[in-house]
Amino acid sequence: MEWQCAFLSSIFGCLKLFAHFRLVWPVASGVSDQPMSEEETKQGAENRAKAAAAAFAQAGESGPDFAVGLEGGVGRCGEGLDCFAYMAVLAPSRPLGLANPSTSRTASFLLPPVITRLMDKEGLELGDADDKIFSRVNSKHRDGTVGILTKGVIGRSVFYRHAL
Repeated sequence: MEWQCAFLSSIFGCLKLFAHFRLVWPVASGVSDQPMSEEETKQGAENRAKAAAAAFAQAGESGPDFAVGLEGGVGRCGEGLDCFAYMAVLAPSRPLGLANPSTSRTASFLLPPVITRLMDKEGLELGDADDKIFSRVNSKHRDGTVGILTKGVIGRSVFYRHAL
């Protein structure tokens, strides 16, 4: 549920590709709150896409034209952590629809060592580490780490849009 608001602008960015769509429900990723690997992050995005399609169908609708799942995560890069996200698109009701999600990944960037230390030593999620380091509140629901580090030049929605 925490990601729903943060990703709305990325979804709105797809309006040029999809003329008619309906925003649906926040769904669980089925992975840890802070995915710590490529595999876990990708699995979270795939799980969200499948869960969104199922939630749509349970609401009494026919299957959706497409369902999208987004999941942010981090992964080891030497002594540090890379930050990235996965997108998964499922198109179960299309004539040649995707029975399994198609995935893509954003670019990645190395987190500052101070954030990596907080995540490693204190077990903080990335957003909580950001809040502690940058004296913010609930940054994971706003512009995210990429927005903080670039001083708003690249916000989370822009960072995610290319992969979506």
